Amino acid sequence: MIFKEAFLNDFKKRGGKVDLEVSYNQGDADFRSEISLLQNSDSNSIILISLQKETPLILKQMDEIGFDKNIFTDVYAAELKENLGLKTVKLIEYLKPAIDFAKPNSAAEKFAVNFNIAYGIAPDFISAQAYDGAKMLFLAMKSCQDIDDSNCVKDELYKIRNYSGAIGDGVSFDINGDIIGRKIVAMRIIDGKFVEAN
Repeated sequence: MIFKEAFLNDFKKRGGKVDLEVSYNQGDADFRSEISLLQNSDSNSIILISLQKETPLILKQMDEIGFDKNIFTDVYAAELKENLGLKTVKLIEYLKPAIDFAKPNSAAEKFAVNFNIAYGIAPDFISAQAYDGAKMLFLAMKSCQDIDDSNCVKDELYKIRNYSGAIGDGVSFDINGDIIGRKIVAMRIIDGKFVEAN
């Protein structure tokens, strides 16, 4: 996993020590043996690198066995209502894109209004990202003579600079295709609420 390797390399460069690495297979539904290994390790914190689908199930099973170590993750699925009921986990901290849907006259505000009209609910950051992702893909495809030319589409996506959309202003891609310029906030689950970390 690219994220895992990037984290390990940077963490170790900064003097971090990894006591244990535990992995699972995509599609697994029972993580209790892996969780037990982590629970019995000397670490007081773990970083959870998982997929959206498995994350809620992993957290639920951690809670069931009384997992008592701090959990850090970049997985948005940590912010689900069912996770507010977790009892034994001391701390869950995760990263989330910050979108100001109330910013006057912004693309985010316009998106939120139209989304609410269409679906009767307020949008979340996932719907905003999907919307902007589709628009940016369309822009990239328009710049290519052949929309089936995936290399051309990729190159045009990488050229996008300071895009303003539902997820915010000043969004660009770097040479690796990663998004830059998007505001990220650290969030925690504390006392039955999702709150921004200090």
